[in-house]
Amino acid sequence: MLKRWIVVAMMSWLVVGFLAPQKAVACSCVDMSVEKRYEVFDTVFLGTVLERSVIKGDNVFEVERIWKGELPNGSVNTNDAAGCGTATFEVGQQYVVYAEFLLGEMKTSVCSGNKTAVAASEDIAILNQISEHIVDPKTEQTSSDRTMYIVLGAIVLGSFVILLVRMRIHKHK
Repeated sequence: MLKRWIVVAMMSWLVVGFLAPQKAVACSCVDMSVEKRYEVFDTVFLGTVLERSVIKGDNVFEVERIWKGELPNGSVNTNDAAGCGTATFEVGQQYVVYAEFLLGEMKTSVCSGNKTAVAASEDIAILNQISEHIVDPKTEQTSSDRTMYIVLGAIVLGSFVILLVRMRIHKHK
């Protein structure tokens, strides 16, 4: 008799457990540091949204700074393949965007850590520190390229000055 009550109690508990409303989370984002996002994502950039297609999920950016990777056509897709939600961008707003190359295109989502430039001042400072080569998309020169040209120019100018001084010394002898 006791066994029968135990079985009935357990069955009741299971039925109530399955029928009771429960909270379900469809997706949760992993909290990552800026350094970890820089490591994980293929492209990290600062850009202003020029065009936005809600249906196709494409966002075209004018890229101001690239810390990592490249964005050849300036387009990032926000259609969410993982089901976590679509990243929402507003035309005219400037964003720090973390994107990855998936299924033949650059993609980002609500979990990527994208922020408006105003809200991303800390991210920008950290990205400036950890990126070795900041690419200016207008000139496509890295900061190390510019430094190399300056050093090379200084060497050529210094060599020219030394040559002129030597020529003057030999002329006076």
